[in-house]
Amino acid sequence: MMIGSKLGRHCGRVGIRGRTISCSLLSTIAAPSTDLVAVSAPASSYNDKYWMPFTDNHKFKGFPRKVFERASGVYYYLEDGTPILDGISGLWCCNAGHGQPKIVQAIQTQAAKLDFAASFNSSHKLPYLFAEKLLELLPGRDFSQVFFTMCGSTAVDTALKIALQYHRANGDHSKVRFIGRERGYHGVGFGGTVIYVFHADVWTCLSPDEGYVCSGLLLCLSGISVGGIMPNRKAFSGNMLPFVDHIVHTHSLPHMAYSKGQPAWGDHLADDLERVIARHDASTIAAVVLR
Repeated sequence: MMIGSKLGRHCGRVGIRGRTISCSLLSTIAAPSTDLVAVSAPASSYNDKYWMPFTDNHKFKGFPRKVFERASGVYYYLEDGTPILDGISGLWCCNAGHGQPKIVQAIQTQAAKLDFAASFNSSHKLPYLFAEKLLELLPGRDFSQVFFTMCGSTAVDTALKIALQYHRANGDHSKVRFIGRERGYHGVGFGGTVIYVFHADVWTCLSPDEGYVCSGLLLCLSGISVGGIMPNRKAFSGNMLPFVDHIVHTHSLPHMAYSKGQPAWGDHLADDLERVIARHDASTIAAVVLR
């Protein structure tokens, strides 16, 4: 089983400070024709009550220069009005831009009608309509059903659980191993950090008879385990998923920078997957996680 992911991942740095675990994300946000400046509010306004994810909290709150007041189109705006280009589309979730009138209106209308309804033994019509529309956008991909998750990290964890239960439902109890890629990022769950997986939140129905039967055995255990960012893995070493291996990464600026179309370099890297499969035997591999 092959599981893919979107492009555009960013490496992070995890460290221990006092009793907290902090992590800083390297983003692509840049200011157009102006230097970044500290916001007007004093640093003391940003206290320890809010624990920021993927951030060196001590450093950020000592000099909080990226605190946004509003957003419009492709820009965030600091409290002093400085525009900041949103180079990562929020967190890969605002690719239509900020404050789009049609999107704002749709959100307001739906919130007034039905703001939330749980999907545990109950539902409403919108996910069915949304799933149907998504499948229309994916012709020829052999997708038959959609499983929605909250974010990329939970999508990764869910994909790993589906893969394991698919093989178990088919009597293949030896297929327990996941293969990821070095330097890969697959979210903040324990498993995804170990391999790095699918971010589109769209999953094919893997067992027509059983449907989606996801147990809680691996709840939030995928992101760190299958990911290949070593500082992240080091911070949680000894507590990640077992039976995970990695193939070599594909990052090479001399060969890949400014490339267009299909790459002319890198075919040989696929051979490393065959090497890892030969080491463990294909009968033990539940899924290969590639980006």
